[in-house]
Amino acid sequence: MDLAPVHWHEDSAAGRPVPPAGRLVLGLSWLLYHGARLAKWWLYRLRIVPRVRVEALTISVGNLTLGGSGKTPLAGLIGQTLADGGCRVTLLSRGYARPGGRWIQWASRDGRLEAGPAEVGDEAHLTARRYPGVDVLVGKRRAVTARFAESERHPDAIVLDDGFQYWRLTRDLDVVTLDLPVSPARLRLFPFGVLREPLSRLAQAGLVVLTGPREPARSMRDEAVALLARFAPGVPYVFASYLPRALRRLSTGASVDPAHLLGRRVLALAALGRPDRFFETLGALGAGAVLPAPFQDHHRYTARELDHQVARARAWGARM
Repeated sequence: MDLAPVHWHEDSAAGRPVPPAGRLVLGLSWLLYHGARLAKWWLYRLRIVPRVRVEALTISVGNLTLGGSGKTPLAGLIGQTLADGGCRVTLLSRGYARPGGRWIQWASRDGRLEAGPAEVGDEAHLTARRYPGVDVLVGKRRAVTARFAESERHPDAIVLDDGFQYWRLTRDLDVVTLDLPVSPARLRLFPFGVLREPLSRLAQAGLVVLTGPREPARSMRDEAVALLARFAPGVPYVFASYLPRALRRLSTGASVDPAHLLGRRVLALAALGRPDRFFETLGALGAGAVLPAPFQDHHRYTARELDHQVARARAWGARM
């Protein structure tokens, strides 16, 4: 067993040599993925498939990339901010990777949790816990859940989590998150990079939120601004960062000051789109050393996996 700390980094086809057979497979995948995307877009553009509009103010929070860029917590924050201003708000979540549950399921209503992660998925459950002023409704077809929410709750505002590629429901505002750095090697169309759609789609956003380090380097900011000037001229943008405010003990739920990490050796489990961000955050908070344990996004840990990681942590001398 390797007990030495390792450095996690994101890998992609763009960063490695690919044999000819692999390039052929990637090329075919590119044609199928983006051909289907364009065909779907034209169905809506030509109004062959009609779009749905609801009465409530409708805001989408989405992104262009595969993997985490902060869109889910931003969608919850926007919803809670509207609720704090006196609006009745419903947040629509796909319930990504939920193992079961009804076709349409409330995760929360009126500040009360209605279902657990096994029914609504981890993202929707965490959003419902974190933002009690927002009703959270889960369902893959957001045009259907938006109409259901209007009939049941009569919201003043509807917020879509991960809705930029969902064309069926008309929005009043599209907020798009883009994580830093805006590396050319990463920002290529899938499967050669992490882009779901071309960067030119940024021009259709109402606001771009650039997420990254708390104090990004000047060169990183300038590179991002230049990219927006090229692909989304005139679209307003802001820089945002993640600010950890507390740790939470799993056994009791009690909050612990992040200073508790100072100098400690930490085993870090992550089932996120960008696990490297989590590991870097722990280091920035003063952890003495971090032993990363990255898993697939939304991974559901088994007891056997957790036992293995506990043994690994003890052998390495982790304090947390």
